[in-house]
Amino acid sequence: MRFLFVLFIILFDLFNAGTLAAGPIPEKRVILSRDSDFPGGDIGQVFDTSLEACEAGCLGNAACRAFTFNSRNGACFLKDDPGAPAEYAGALSGEVIEVPRAVLERAGERAARLDFLDPEDLEAAGRRAGALAHEFFSGGWAAEELARLSREAEREANIVGAMRYRAAVVVLTDAPEDWSEYARLADAAGLAVSEKREARELFEAGLEGAVAAYLRAASPQTGARALSQMAVALENLGRGRTALSA
Repeated sequence: MRFLFVLFIILFDLFNAGTLAAGPIPEKRVILSRDSDFPGGDIGQVFDTSLEACEAGCLGNAACRAFTFNSRNGACFLKDDPGAPAEYAGALSGEVIEVPRAVLERAGERAARLDFLDPEDLEAAGRRAGALAHEFFSGGWAAEELARLSREAEREANIVGAMRYRAAVVVLTDAPEDWSEYARLADAAGLAVSEKREARELFEAGLEGAVAAYLRAASPQTGARALSQMAVALENLGRGRTALSA
């Protein structure tokens, strides 16, 4: 059974290489919740698998709107019309959000204007978006509450904490304004830490957040702010010449 499920995912990835990730941002994203189950609406079950495979199976199924993964026994349940989330110890649930077509089209247009960046920069921004969803299980939280905690942490000079709370907001909203704020805090956190490798990782997060913000920006003002954050991150990374283009 597990072999068939993995084979399905591989075939889906090969056949649809231009579908979910054809543009600079994916067509679908996931909000994960810890100790939570989406009851009912099952359209498929797979056992002895992983969270990543469960998520990939759902994203590769046009009918799948959510999934629940039981971390205790490796069981995966794909769902098309589940009920309201319910508490379930040991379960990890994911809600699939389709990115609006207008956002996808705008991202494609904006990506063409970032030709001063390396292609790897755009790819890294896409990976960052997926990674944050697995780092911050934001399901069940309100974006407003997480944003308040971020502002509070920054007032207390806990810049890394403020960045992490804002990252959790990004998982919920995927809004360009939140991505830009995440980028600002990541750059500030990089300046606040003493370890060089950690600082560089934070500056890279700042660049990726700024790229993500620019790709999603709906207004010239938001786009300009994202470009400004991009320039800051590039300068912090020692890429001053590239920063001039931003």
